[in-house]
Amino acid sequence: MINYIIMNLNIMFNDDILFNIFKFMNINDKLYLSLVSKQFNKVYDLNLLWSHYLLSYDRFIIDNLYDTNEFITIKKIYSLTKLNKLIKLNNIIDLQKSRILYLSNKQITYLPSEIIILTNLQELSICFNKITQIPISICNLINLKILNFDYNKIKHISLEISKLTKLQLCWLGNNKIKQIPLEMCNLINLQTLSLYSNKIKQIPLEICNLTNLRELYLYSNKIKQIPLEIKNLPYLTLL
Repeated sequence: MINYIIMNLNIMFNDDILFNIFKFMNINDKLYLSLVSKQFNKVYDLNLLWSHYLLSYDRFIIDNLYDTNEFITIKKIYSLTKLNKLIKLNNIIDLQKSRILYLSNKQITYLPSEIIILTNLQELSICFNKITQIPISICNLINLKILNFDYNKIKHISLEISKLTKLQLCWLGNNKIKQIPLEMCNLINLQTLSLYSNKIKQIPLEICNLTNLRELYLYSNKIKQIPLEIKNLPYLTLL
C-alpha cells in the first residue's frame, strides 16, 4: 500500500517534498512527525494533497500531524476526502478549486454537507438522480450562478435559497415541488427559472420581483391561475 501511495505522490511532488515523505514513512516519533509536516505548510495546496493520500493509508496519521490549533486544516482534509469519494476527481486540490461540477445520472440520493467547502463553485448540475431535498449547505455556495436539479425527487425548496444572490439559471423541473417559497422571489439576478412538471398549484405575486427574468417554465403543474402582473416583467419572453 505504501508503495502505491509513493508512486502517486512521485508524479505530483518535487524531490525535496518526496524525500521528506520517505522520511515520514520511517519515523515513529510523533513530535518529529509533526516537525516534518510543518515543512509543507508553506505550500498549503500540496500539504492538503499529500495529507489526503496519507489519509488513505492510515486516518490516524493526520490526527497525529496536526495539533488542536489546526483543527480547520484537519476538518478540511477529512471533508475533501469524503467528498472526493462521491465526486472522484483526480485529486482533492482539483476538487477544492472546481468552478463547475457535474454529477448527473449517478443514482445519488443525497449530497454530503461537505459540499459547502467548494466555495469556488459557479455551476452545479445534479440532474437525473434521486435527491429528495436541496441541502442547506448548497445555499451557502454564494458564488453559484447555475443550479440544475432537474429530474430528481425534490419535494420542497429550502428558504435558504435566498442566499444565492448571484444565481442566474435555476433548473428544478420534473420534481415533486408543491410550493414556490417567497424567498426565491428575492433572487433578482435570476434570468431562467424552470419549474415544469412539478405539483405547484399557485404562483406567488412576489415572483414579479424577478425583474431580470427572461424564461419561466411552469407547464405540467396544477396551476389554475397566473398573476396578471407577471406580464410586466420587462425581459420575460418565454412562459
